[in-house]
Amino acid sequence: MNAKPSKVARNPADRQVGAFDLPAVPSPRVRFDERFPTRLEGLEARFRALKLRSEGAGGARLAGPGEEFIGHRPFREGEDPRNLDWNLFARFDQPFVRVFKREASERWAVMIDTSASMGLGKPGKLQAACEVAAGLGAIAHAAGARLLLVAAGASFEFLRRTDLKPMLRFLEGLVAEDGEGLGTLVASGSTSQFLRDTGRLFAIGDFWDLDAKDLLGLAGRDRELFLMRMLSPEELDPIGYLRNRELEWPMDMIDVEDGARMRIGEEAARAYEHELEKDLERWERQSAGHRAKWHLATSDDSMEATFAGVLGL
Repeated sequence: MNAKPSKVARNPADRQVGAFDLPAVPSPRVRFDERFPTRLEGLEARFRALKLRSEGAGGARLAGPGEEFIGHRPFREGEDPRNLDWNLFARFDQPFVRVFKREASERWAVMIDTSASMGLGKPGKLQAACEVAAGLGAIAHAAGARLLLVAAGASFEFLRRTDLKPMLRFLEGLVAEDGEGLGTLVASGSTSQFLRDTGRLFAIGDFWDLDAKDLLGLAGRDRELFLMRMLSPEELDPIGYLRNRELEWPMDMIDVEDGARMRIGEEAARAYEHELEKDLERWERQSAGHRAKWHLATSDDSMEATFAGVLGL
C-alpha cells in the first residue's frame, strides 16, 4: 500500500477545544481484568477437547514434529491406514492405530507488533494482540509445548503453568509506541536466533510496515506459520466509522508514528478502502500459496472469536 492508516481522526471543529493537545494514540497500554485467567482456562479446555476429537479423527490440527508414542486405540473408518500397527493387526486380527503425544521440547514463538499504530482502537490493537498471545500460552501448555513471546526487543518464555502470572505481567509491560514494528524485527535478522527450533510461528500485528513476502519467508519445511492481522474498526471501515459518529468531511488526521498531520476528504478515504481491500486479498492469496494460516481480526473481536477463526475452537 502507498500509505498506512496509522492515524487518528479529528474533526476540524475540535481545534476549538484543543483536541490536538491530546495523545494521538487512544489505547497504547495493555491491561487484563480479573476474569481473564478464567477465560484462558476455558480456552485451554476447548483446545484439549478439540485435540482429542482431532486425534480420534486421524491427527490433531496442531500435531507436528516431536511426538512420542503413548499407546494404541481401535482404528476408525476414514483414518490414515499408515497409522495402523500391523504387528497388532497380525496378532489380534483387529486394526489398532498408534497414538502419539507431542514432546514438551517443541517450541512455538509469537511475534507481537508494538509499534505506535497498534495503539489505535478501543480496545486497542495491542490489547487484542496480547490477549491472543496469552491465549496461545494456554494452548501451548495444553499441547505440551514451550512458548516464546517476542516483542519490542524483549522476550518471555512460557514453560509451565506457574509462568502464567509472569507472562501476563510481561504482556502488560508492552506499550504501543514509536515506529518499530514487526518489519523492523524481521529486517534486523534477529528472528534467526529463536526460529532455529521453532515448530510453529505466530505473527500478530497490523502488518503496515511489512510486505507479505517478509513474513512468509519465515515459513519452513518443518515450521507452520500463522499470520494474524489485527486492525481497528476505523482502519477497516473509516467512512462508516466516522459516519456513525456524525463527523463531517474533510477530516484532520494525525500520524501516530511520526506526528505528521494531513487533511483528507471522503474521496481519499474511499480510495484508501479500495487499496486496503486489494492489500488484504493479496495477503490472503500469498499466505495460501505458502500454506500459511491467515486470519484477519479487529481489535474489538474477543479473544475467543479470534481463536474460533484461527483454530476452530
